[in-house]
Amino acid sequence: LQDVEFASFELGLTYADAFGRSTLNRTLQDCDGNEIVVRTSGFADFAIDTLPDGNGTLTAIFNVFGDTKQLFIRAADLDVDMAGTRCNAGTGEEELMTIRELRDVFADGGTEGPEDRKIRGVVISDNQNGNFDGRVAVVQDGTAGITIFFQGDHGFSLGEEIEVVVSGQELSLYNDLLQLDFINNDLATSNGMGDPVEPRVTTIGEVLDNAEAWESTLVQINGASISGSATFTGATTVNDGSGSITMFTRPSATFASSALPAEPVDMTAIVSQFTDHQLVIRNLEDVGGETGTGGDPEQISLAELRTLFESGASAVPANRFINAVVISDVDANNTDFRNMVIQDETGGIVVRFADPHSFALGEEVEVSVGGDELSEFNGLLQINDVDNADATSMGNGTLPEPRDATIQEILDNAEAWESTLVKVSDVSYTEGGTFSGAKTLDDGTATIATFTRSQATFSGSAVPNGAFTLTAMVSEFNSPQLTLRNLNDIQQ
Repeated sequence: LQDVEFASFELGLTYADAFGRSTLNRTLQDCDGNEIVVRTSGFADFAIDTLPDGNGTLTAIFNVFGDTKQLFIRAADLDVDMAGTRCNAGTGEEELMTIRELRDVFADGGTEGPEDRKIRGVVISDNQNGNFDGRVAVVQDGTAGITIFFQGDHGFSLGEEIEVVVSGQELSLYNDLLQLDFINNDLATSNGMGDPVEPRVTTIGEVLDNAEAWESTLVQINGASISGSATFTGATTVNDGSGSITMFTRPSATFASSALPAEPVDMTAIVSQFTDHQLVIRNLEDVGGETGTGGDPEQISLAELRTLFESGASAVPANRFINAVVISDVDANNTDFRNMVIQDETGGIVVRFADPHSFALGEEVEVSVGGDELSEFNGLLQINDVDNADATSMGNGTLPEPRDATIQEILDNAEAWESTLVKVSDVSYTEGGTFSGAKTLDDGTATIATFTRSQATFSGSAVPNGAFTLTAMVSEFNSPQLTLRNLNDIQQ
């Protein structure tokens, strides 16, 4: 393949997970935006190599798995030559257009930016305080504002002037908010700090009357009361006597857990939309406060984290920590080297670190998780990409007692019991052989799979004959399963 490159949102990553020995997909694209998967085994000797950040050629074997068309390279130094200039950096000859002119293109039925055009504006969103997705920048010039959704996290700061090539780039609505969608990060360049954007002094009534025209611009509301919750997290209501409007704060914002102001304030905010019109603040300075983390860290239970995710949260609220006991066994290697399964008195969860960890079975740990991602991996809830430095050992803890249960009860309560210990009596494997891979357990009430990694110290051991008592962690890989920690989990 000629003139291809790895997508901007993949840059800085490796071909695969060499530590966890996990096969990963990376996105390869051409200059017209066509994409295909490049799939690499975690056992490849180049799995740990960083993806090239240039444009060039790639030689590969083509394969189809289900509906997925994919490529396999044989060796990075043999098949990949990408040292050229990336294809989506623009020509450098684009003419400037205003953001209002760009918005008018969409209002007139256009779905992409005009050829050979760029916009210039000042970033009015704040990428330092967590109230905007890392891929989102809100930009305003002297005519209007627009939201830009990049392919990967950007590094543009509040107040920075940037130019963005919009030629052929998609204009679309996301929950009725107009945005330049999935923009290649290479299309945006910084001009340094720009002139400060003065907010439009107005009322909520006027904001509601002009919301479409003022979308993605700064406004100032004087004498605004904020109510509906004790803290900023989630949806609250702003009222200034002329009307009321929703204000939304992401749980990952650094000020999410800060108390709402008790008295009316003069507030600055960005006019936004999520089906209905709403306001979004950047930091506490927008409401007359000081930017900060909201006081001393606050403990949150694992059950509360799970409830937050079920309610739609994609990140842990700011300024939170968890305290729990490790129930996985890093020494037996039956969990990924970056994964730690922990349980407190309310529930359990997987913590996935940025790098391999060494926390032992039975160790009590305290982990700062404020702002970290909550997500599912094949149905298993985890706190993702946690900085290893954010976890501290508190010494030996007290392992939770496993819950006595039948397999049918585990299946009936799999989501609630996920990442906690259970004990199943009079259970047996339906087939012989070794523990390695997927095996089926039966206790007469139902069947469930256990899965043992090939790296586990006991993977080559023979499964027991006859009935036994099993202690295991409730897990999931698209469907519920049980995971052994070590051979001590088997009692005959």
